[in-house]
Amino acid sequence: MERKIFVQAERLMLGNKVMHGYIEKIRDLVRKGSRHLYLMTTECFNADALEEIRAVFDKYYVRYDVIVYSTPEDAVCRIKDEVGDYDSRNEVRYLIIANKEIEELTFGHTIYSAIQWPSFEEEANHSLDHAFWCESPKITLHKTDDCKKIEKVVFLDIDGVLNTDNRYNEENFVAINEKFVQNLALIVHETNASIILSSSWRYGLQDLYYRIGKEVDSSIKLLVDTLQKYDMHIYGMTPVRFNGPDGRPFEIRAWLSDKSNLKNFVILDDETFWKWNWLKSHVVCTEEKYYSDDGECERRCGLTYEMAKKAIEILNRNE
Repeated sequence: MERKIFVQAERLMLGNKVMHGYIEKIRDLVRKGSRHLYLMTTECFNADALEEIRAVFDKYYVRYDVIVYSTPEDAVCRIKDEVGDYDSRNEVRYLIIANKEIEELTFGHTIYSAIQWPSFEEEANHSLDHAFWCESPKITLHKTDDCKKIEKVVFLDIDGVLNTDNRYNEENFVAINEKFVQNLALIVHETNASIILSSSWRYGLQDLYYRIGKEVDSSIKLLVDTLQKYDMHIYGMTPVRFNGPDGRPFEIRAWLSDKSNLKNFVILDDETFWKWNWLKSHVVCTEEKYYSDDGECERRCGLTYEMAKKAIEILNRNE
């Protein structure tokens, strides 16, 4: 299996200075296993700085290819060319170290050069083990007359948002709590937003809508029926990619990548371990921590009225 590392030259600079220590990190990543390095640069990049960067890589006997691009979109196209055609992409794992403009356009792993070692090394190696380019077709569950009319989106997690996510400790656990659904309905109807499922419940929804021969989970049917009761539908779902703290943010970004007409979105999720990066300002976390009478730190989950109002504020931002 091939592993490829794409590094934007400007990420190796701090002001006008080349970060030799950071290049050493890249060197260590390349040397660990069979990994190929691509140095990405623009024609207007400082020529002297580029020569210095290349000299440092040469000093460490790091082999690399140079990719010259004109725009962030061009950079992504060139990365895709190097990753290969659709069939071969599953055989390539890769890592992109680039700025926000390129990160927003990529379907896979981008990490920030500001991350401190060893966290940087851990994230980089995770990407090189698990990140493959996968442009899954978007699955639309509820057909609209014109999907381009969707201007606002709620990315919906289920466990911990529409229930308490306490199924193992709660004797009378409710898979879908109608009180939380009512708060979701408040968001959807006040903002005219569409629901895109980002939860792991997506697997069950595929079974329900596409009848792939598996028995439909009763909780999935309960979800769909309860949403319909409040005049809500699931319009689609994020592509299923991979697990880990980078997983859900990248899946959401992948869904967003070709939605140029979208005005705003909010992410409802109870988990705090996701690495949201620039998506963070769109997140409403439905987990609350508190101390019990005996001093233990406890957590409670579920979409409250106050959280719903915060989500509405995010969706109506800049109007």
